[in-house]
Amino acid sequence: MPQRRSTRSRRAFDTMTGMLTTTDAPAADRVSTRRWGGAALVAVAAFLVGLPVSRDAPLLWAALAGVLAVISAAAYALRDPAVLRAVLLVDLVVACTAAGTWLLPAGLLTWPTTVLVAMAIGVGIARLRPELRPVAPWLRRGRRTPELPWLVLAVVVLSAAALTAWAWLADPPVPPFVANLGDRPVAVIAAGVIGFSVVNAVAEEFLYRGVLQTELTALAGATTAIIVQAAAFGVAHWSGFPSGWMGVGMSAAYGLLLGVIRHRTGGILAVFAVHILADTTIGLLGMYLLR
Repeated sequence: MPQRRSTRSRRAFDTMTGMLTTTDAPAADRVSTRRWGGAALVAVAAFLVGLPVSRDAPLLWAALAGVLAVISAAAYALRDPAVLRAVLLVDLVVACTAAGTWLLPAGLLTWPTTVLVAMAIGVGIARLRPELRPVAPWLRRGRRTPELPWLVLAVVVLSAAALTAWAWLADPPVPPFVANLGDRPVAVIAAGVIGFSVVNAVAEEFLYRGVLQTELTALAGATTAIIVQAAAFGVAHWSGFPSGWMGVGMSAAYGLLLGVIRHRTGGILAVFAVHILADTTIGLLGMYLLR
């Protein structure tokens, strides 16, 4: 009888402290495998969501839809809330992009508006489905840390310097969001640049540092999450400013720094601010190129 009580007590202690006995190890391995499998699904989805697919590539659209259908089915089979939340948002962003490309008048629903619409729908669905909660960490403001001001200042200065150097060396075309403003007065163009910078920062930070990094951290840890979201962020900027492989590399490095800030502060308020400043720098460079 004392031996049985001792065994029960040890099991209770192991349960409370999170320790695993030899008998529990296979179950733990299964859980770990499922989590990493879920992380792989989210990682693939993260790279797909930003692929620059045009209306002139219907076969590529069909392939994208097919791969996302497989990922979504696998995510549903896993039933892991973190995987389901992330894949749901990716599905919604791609669906909104497809609607803007194929169903709606040209220019009515484009990036970054597609992300904002998907965000609103996704948060609404998550609130109605208990298995998808919580979504609050996506929008957590974060905390002020001692190194935050210096880290933010360093990222802002480095990104502005890198963008300016690239624009000077590459002599690129005017960014589309500036070119679309045409020959309007400078004050109107400046207001448009600031407005776009705010909207774009909200959309991209919500998607990459808000949803994807948060859920990947829960599945695979902070380091993996930061690296994956940064790489996916870089791929999404293939047609951006900068563009091409240079744009992918610069954007991935920038996304890596933003991911570190997101991790250190535990929220996305600071990365919003940094991103707005970077996009404003792009806008100012575009205004200069427009002259």
